[in-house]
Order: sequence, then C-alpha cells, then structure tokens
Amino acid sequence: MTPTTPLTPMLLLVGSFLAYHLATKSLRPDVNSLLFLAVVYAVSLATAALLWRSVPVGGTGFKTSDLGLAIALGLSLVGIEYGFIWAYRSGWPVGRTTLIGNVATTLLLVPIGWVLFRERLSLINVAGFCLCVGGLVLLSRK
Repeated sequence: MTPTTPLTPMLLLVGSFLAYHLATKSLRPDVNSLLFLAVVYAVSLATAALLWRSVPVGGTGFKTSDLGLAIALGLSLVGIEYGFIWAYRSGWPVGRTTLIGNVATTLLLVPIGWVLFRERLSLINVAGFCLCVGGLVLLSRK
C-alpha cells in the first residue's frame, strides 16, 4: 500500500491508538475481559479478511515458515490487550499508562534494534534515549 504522504501511516497509527485506548479505558468493570477480547479479535479477523483481497499491501503470500511469527504476534497482541485492560482496571491513568508502557518498550527496543537489526544510533538518538530514561523515572513517581 502506498501512502498518500509519508505522514499517512502515522496518522492511521495515532488515530487507531487513540480509539484503542479510549475503548479499552471505557470498558465496564463487569465485562469479562477475555470474552471481550474474543469478540474484538473476531471483528479484527473479519475486517482483515474483507480487506485482504481489496487493499493492496504488498507481499506475495503466506508460507508455513511465517506461522511461528504469526503465533508470536497473536499471543503478544492478547498480552498487550489484556495488560492494558488489567492496568486500567487496577486504576492506572490512561495518559501515563500508555506513555510508561511505550517508553519502557522503546528503551528495550533501541538496544535490540542496534544489536539484532544493525540500526544506527547517533549521538542525538543516545541523548533522546537518556531523556526517555529520565522521563520514565519521573512518570513512575507519584
């Protein structure tokens, strides 16, 4: 899929993240969270299946060797979804929960990207990394 502008995918990502967190935070406490996730994933499956043939996204198919990654991603998605529901039900605020989770994940992904994927780090990137560590410490304080 070729985006209209380089910003288009980020707009989709941010808009989807916004809707995601508002829906997750608004979930009633009496709703069974795992049943809710099953319905969410049924809707996701139907949406992806409908878009699969009609939206050009590149790639030529799916091989058996891709199954392990699909399983890992599926399990991680349930962990993410359930983790946010659990955090929100435990009283975490919507703004800090997302920020702390994303910054902590980024702090782990930066060295992983550098070591495993040979991604480049500039001095500016390292300075940003250090600021993230400081920000995480400040955000974690009450």
